Amino acid sequence: MNRALLLSILVLGALNWCDLTGLASAKTSERTEIGFPAATPRWLVAATDRTAQSLGDPAATLIDMRLGRFPVVVIHGTFRCDSCSRPPGAAVPTGHFASITFDAVTHRLHDLALSPHRPGRLSALCSGDCASRRRAAFASAQQALDAARIPVTLGIKHGSHRCLLPTHTTNGGLIAATCTLSIKFANQRTLVTFTEKWTGLDSYGRRYAADSPTLHHTWRIFETPDAFVTEITSTGDRPPR
Repeated sequence: MNRALLLSILVLGALNWCDLTGLASAKTSERTEIGFPAATPRWLVAATDRTAQSLGDPAATLIDMRLGRFPVVVIHGTFRCDSCSRPPGAAVPTGHFASITFDAVTHRLHDLALSPHRPGRLSALCSGDCASRRRAAFASAQQALDAARIPVTLGIKHGSHRCLLPTHTTNGGLIAATCTLSIKFANQRTLVTFTEKWTGLDSYGRRYAADSPTLHHTWRIFETPDAFVTEITSTGDRPPR
């Protein structure tokens, strides 16, 4: 089976330890004084304005910024995150420095961290195969799959590993498989490849008989060098879902 999906991607940001729904939807009643450079994307300025106001300091100032698939903005002010989840009895997270990561496709908040101390200087993403670039590529690929309603969980475990695939053909709803995740960087594009390998049913409907076939399915997610997904292709046997 071959198929190519040219994506007009609309994905939901993956949140870490904060429930950022209130921050993302907050309305801006006044402009901030964050002071972005003139060339900053307008959506990023507006999103940071809303977040700063929701954190209680619309007059926050810009400390650092890095653009890309997941732009990071660091602002200074007096912040309090009432929307952030926390254990029962724990204090509301506060801090004078907010490190905010956005999703450049959806323009939603992706991650937020508050600190009393000034964070280190943001460095540019590496141009080769480094951990930060792999994380961005995998996160972008997963969001694109989710947006295309492809029920695949890539994870971040590079290489082959044992995994379980959902299926309606067993009572437990799962079958054992081998999943392989890889990434390849080139000058003009990045390729994330995910393969599922599992044992199929023989002619009698038996999965682990001597002549039960070994089946494969592969998804390839093509991205720009800065991790924007441009295409998804799918080849192989029909997944056991």
